[in-house]
Amino acid sequence: MAADFNVTIPVFDGKYGSVDVNIIGQADISGTDEEFAKIVIETAIMEAAGEITDENKSYLALADNKSRLEAEISASLQKREIPCSGVTITGADLTQKSREYVEDTERLKEAAAMSPEEIAKKMEEAARAAQEMVDRLTPEERQRAEEEAKKLMQENEKKYNDIMAKVQSGLENNRPKFCPNCGAPNNGGNFCTNCGSKF
Repeated sequence: MAADFNVTIPVFDGKYGSVDVNIIGQADISGTDEEFAKIVIETAIMEAAGEITDENKSYLALADNKSRLEAEISASLQKREIPCSGVTITGADLTQKSREYVEDTERLKEAAAMSPEEIAKKMEEAARAAQEMVDRLTPEERQRAEEEAKKLMQENEKKYNDIMAKVQSGLENNRPKFCPNCGAPNNGGNFCTNCGSKF
């Protein structure tokens, strides 16, 4: 019997803080309740994923360690006397929301790393290219372009404000949901209430 699983787990990434990863796959099991097997699989994934990301400090390590995840899930099933003939992980990647957060963070880091001279040069290049395009337009096309540009500027301003709000929210909630040292839930504060490690 094939037990499909689709598990979303929080992991701590050294670069981005707490992010959610979706792990998808299938376990070939027999002689047991499928729902119980899925609970065992989810627990095994959380434990193994926590270890892998703790060792590598990156969510990217999960995709590189699929065979280890598969082995951990299989061992956990066997330990609980659930016959398993194989586990296959078909995906281990960020959820859409976490992917957007990572992409927004990278864009802001790139912009922050630019020198004033580089920013001025980019603006000059963009202004020159825009002027060349405007010079080729008829008066009617120019008017339409101005209207579209105004609309685009308003949309970009809204996107920028949305990105800044997301980044600010991400910075405020950058503490891990679980202790990276022992895995205990983070109930707030600067230290783990279980092992005392600093967050």
